[in-house]
Amino acid sequence: MSRITVLFRNSHIRCFLILLLNFVIIALFFIQLIPSFNWLWRQVRTPENIFHGVIFLFLLGCGCKGLYTHRRALIERSFLFHWNSTSFFICLSGCGGYLLNEYFTGIHVGSIVFMVMVGFGLLGFYVSREIQSRALIPCLLLVLILPFEGYLDISLGFPLRLFCAEMAGHLLQDFGVAQLTREAVILLENKAAVVELDCSGLKGIWSGLLFYLLLTRIENKSFSLGWFWGLLFFCLSLLAFNVLRIAMLVLVDIVWGQPGLAAHVHELLGIIGFVISCGVAWLLMKRIKDRVGGELHFIKKIDMRQDFIGEIAVMLLLLSTYYFHVPFRHGEVSARPLNIALPIELHAEKVALTTFENQFFTRNRVWAEKYTFRTMRGIRGSVVFVSSHSWKSQHQPQNCYQGQGMMIDYEETLMIPGGLPVKYLSLNGGRAAATYWFQSYSKETADYAARIYYSWMTREEPWVMTSILWNSAVDGNTLEEVITVLRDDVRTSLNDTI
Repeated sequence: MSRITVLFRNSHIRCFLILLLNFVIIALFFIQLIPSFNWLWRQVRTPENIFHGVIFLFLLGCGCKGLYTHRRALIERSFLFHWNSTSFFICLSGCGGYLLNEYFTGIHVGSIVFMVMVGFGLLGFYVSREIQSRALIPCLLLVLILPFEGYLDISLGFPLRLFCAEMAGHLLQDFGVAQLTREAVILLENKAAVVELDCSGLKGIWSGLLFYLLLTRIENKSFSLGWFWGLLFFCLSLLAFNVLRIAMLVLVDIVWGQPGLAAHVHELLGIIGFVISCGVAWLLMKRIKDRVGGELHFIKKIDMRQDFIGEIAVMLLLLSTYYFHVPFRHGEVSARPLNIALPIELHAEKVALTTFENQFFTRNRVWAEKYTFRTMRGIRGSVVFVSSHSWKSQHQPQNCYQGQGMMIDYEETLMIPGGLPVKYLSLNGGRAAATYWFQSYSKETADYAARIYYSWMTREEPWVMTSILWNSAVDGNTLEEVITVLRDDVRTSLNDTI
């Protein structure tokens, strides 16, 4: 006789309250997920994130297979709530992280991660510890396949890139190569990288974590101290190979004078380093003890009074999360207007923003102005200035160019005399071009991740994004002249607002 039948015979009212509380708990959990899930659904449908959708379908298929395998146990035994203090602490931490993330950053993928944490905690109220521990790896895999590489690179990738460049510089110095600044190494590596932002090694670590977790599942290994030591050695191996490939890039490009060969060596060492690290991780995994097997089972003994109070506590926790939820507001961190005076020789004219631009900037409550200009050589273009304290109010202009139907041929980072790094994009088969950079009182960068990283350290400083769209191909002299003038104008305007 199933437990749910016994409950119905003992007390219809108690059974109804239990079912009602369970329904409220599940409903509150999914209500919190709706905004972030809508964002996630839009992301996985984009071409660049289709990989995440494929892996999610694979994990979903594995989950359905597991449910089918244990279908008899699921049918014969009911999922009834039982109190678990560890699971409640996990839910409490997840809800707290969710509220803080929503209020201070508004990063949707962060909210999803915290709600996955809450979901993992809720699972512990309905199944045994063995089943919950088996669900840990699928939950971690679910988190890793979320499209959060950009945010992770912002928070960890840029400082990690600085570290790798610093280590590569010391390594080269030990072999007699003249000392290079880490900024110079990063600039050189960006030129050689096929995919921007892969120079930190963070994408290799991300892919490696997926491999390590899948290998743990396939080999049926348990979490242990040896498992964590193996993971640490695996990550250090990936970082070491990344430092080596950066050093080889500098050696082949600068010392040997072979920039074309350097790009191929850069890519090849990245692949070889990842394969060797995965092979070593697999050998280490073989030495970890296997997970203890066993049949799928549920909790057999429960304390009805304690569990009923526990259900109320979990429901109140989720209800409080819903009540105290305050979404991030861009308008509270918007910047003041700047008085940018373009020089007469650019023949600049202020023009109205497009409908899309106006809607975007109005929604984010930032200051933005757009001008058209013509140089002395007759080259025409347009420039947009966007000022804000909030990094979420600015973006990488590549997205706008592609949204306008332009094709990006290639991109690289250029160093303008005076130490200003700018991003250069060749568009539409070389028939057009674009340049952009970010600057504040004290910092200048062409890297969006660096802009965000620096803004966290200097929250009071407004940042200006300057994006130039050239109507034709442009030579280096014209680039330097126009960019230098605009940079000085923005710097003067920023200083006037201090």
